[in-house]
Amino acid sequence: MRENDYILNLKASIPPQIEGLRYLKTITIGIPYVRMKLNITTRREYHLPLAHEVVLRLIEEKWTDYDEIREVLGVDKDYFDRILLELGVADYITHMGRVISLSDAGRKVLLELKSIRIEPDYMDNVYFNMLTGEIVKDENTYRSKLRNKSKCTVYLNNIEDLSGHFLANKEHEIRELYNIRVRESRDRFMGNDTVGADELYRVITIEDYDRVYDQLPAHVYYSQDTDNIAFELISDDNKDLYYTCLREQMKSHPRSFYEIYDTREYHQRKKSAFFKWYPEEEYAIETLEDKRSAFVTHLQSSSIDMDQICSSYFTDRLLLYQEYQDILRSLTQKKPREVVIITDNLYMLEKSEYSLLALIEAISKNSMIFIGHGVKSQPVVSKIKGKSVATKEFSDIRGTRIIVDNEYMLTIHLEPFPVKSEYLLQEVGILTYDKAHIDLIRALFSDLVSAKDK
Repeated sequence: MRENDYILNLKASIPPQIEGLRYLKTITIGIPYVRMKLNITTRREYHLPLAHEVVLRLIEEKWTDYDEIREVLGVDKDYFDRILLELGVADYITHMGRVISLSDAGRKVLLELKSIRIEPDYMDNVYFNMLTGEIVKDENTYRSKLRNKSKCTVYLNNIEDLSGHFLANKEHEIRELYNIRVRESRDRFMGNDTVGADELYRVITIEDYDRVYDQLPAHVYYSQDTDNIAFELISDDNKDLYYTCLREQMKSHPRSFYEIYDTREYHQRKKSAFFKWYPEEEYAIETLEDKRSAFVTHLQSSSIDMDQICSSYFTDRLLLYQEYQDILRSLTQKKPREVVIITDNLYMLEKSEYSLLALIEAISKNSMIFIGHGVKSQPVVSKIKGKSVATKEFSDIRGTRIIVDNEYMLTIHLEPFPVKSEYLLQEVGILTYDKAHIDLIRALFSDLVSAKDK
């Protein structure tokens, strides 16, 4: 991706300003789907293959001796035996010793040159949205989107019930999906020309199922009037329904929203210096906020001026929410010489352990990485592999600092924000090119940074 494209993609990360509400952070909401394996029967039309038709025609014309028929056809014994076996299984012939004759079914199939069979089968990976009850027909898009529970902050509860008349009520939609699959399969592959019409006959039972989730981003705000959080769901066709489900669930199952809050981490760290700035580390936050606002204004302008956008992007400013994750991922392409990461909250850098370890491994292929961490991050650090990664434990780590080639630094400071009896850790992300700020952090962690000279 070109750098300009990467910057323009940040436009989607800008939360709307809503009067009376203060933006706090962006979360992901899990929309529940069920992935089914269905036990079905199909109605398939089979055309008679040419070789089978020829054998039946010869038998109809009184060529009933095994050896005579094979001699007329001029085929080897194995091939001829396979044809007779398939005709016998279909009940088109009877075989008495060396004499072969047509059955009633064989005479009938010669008249129509096709047969209709009702056959048992399975439909795998049938997805239903458990809030709307709709079946997923755009399968190519959704198969890559629907996942297990590993990354969402809140998971909405099912509305649809799989028991009772669920399958009977959804059979029409399942039939449409079956037809789409048959059509796409024939378009994609050269089909078997012996199979004609192929349609769903009945849906019998649910053979197996599991739950998966689509991830819907949602902005979280604080309402001073209600002293509570509010949500703004990012565009979706079923946005209003999902919002209603979200509000109802907040009332009926408040515990399912505990992952939104950082109360536990706040209480674990509140007696430490974790939420404080380092001595002599001062930023003009209002000025940085103004510069971020200028960047956002340029991004949202109806007429794109890339010079203006780039000039406001590459400057000291507040970051958009979790923008540092995108900057880190871009380092796999930009290939800096050195990346210094100082944090006791490694998981915040990426959304899961796997992607974090994969990201560090990818960056380390071209760059030296120094990681200063606290005791909390030791289990994650122990899994990091690579000759280009150096790590060291420190006792006083406050927030997160990422220094790239000693040219710029990302500072992610966490500010406790009370909401009734809970706490949110609000992110203050800063991009700075100020050498004084960079040198201050490097001096504080000189034991780590100087390791490259040893």
